[in-house]
Amino acid sequence: MRQVAFLCLLAGGCAIAFAPIFVRLSDTGPVASAFWRTALAAPLLWAWLARPSLRSATPVAISRGALVAAGLFFAADLGVWHWSIVYTSVANSTLLANLAPIFVTLAGWLFWRRSVTGVFLAGMVIAIVGMFVLVGPNFANGGTRLLGDGLGALTGVFYAGYMLAIKSARDAKASTVRLMAYSTTITALVLLPVAYFSPQPMLPSHASGWWV
Repeated sequence: MRQVAFLCLLAGGCAIAFAPIFVRLSDTGPVASAFWRTALAAPLLWAWLARPSLRSATPVAISRGALVAAGLFFAADLGVWHWSIVYTSVANSTLLANLAPIFVTLAGWLFWRRSVTGVFLAGMVIAIVGMFVLVGPNFANGGTRLLGDGLGALTGVFYAGYMLAIKSARDAKASTVRLMAYSTTITALVLLPVAYFSPQPMLPSHASGWWV
């Protein structure tokens, strides 16, 4: 199962790498594209959850607080990240958003007194140095690119909160599909009014936009 989990991790990393590219190609606003990402995925997740093998399983009592927190953090994560993608480069936005493990580690150390290995600390320092090398020019230039980088870093904070909420629900033995179905639906419901009332296109203008 460790090998399967690692392969799933790699596949997830490859899949999410395409997300900012599709956001750039989308002809809707940043928050609207974040809404559609979850709104289009939610029915598929609920269909997966409705399979007979899962429907007959004894439901696990999931912490409502963890589910709501996961949905809220993911909504903030996607909304902020999509604006970051608009303002700065895809590479910068994606790198900064994936600083989440640093914030997860800090939270684990501060609140749960989890120990951190020397190897992880060394890797974290290298990652932070690489971050400053990549975004350094934007500090000098300022403007919207620096704002985009800042939003990318803030995305990492929200992403860390999402992962911690997910971990809390997983510790309560919630299945992956059940957790994803609930949290994705909550995220879509939170993003819907924000996207609708934002001064940006809500619906794709062409069929190609729906494919994106």
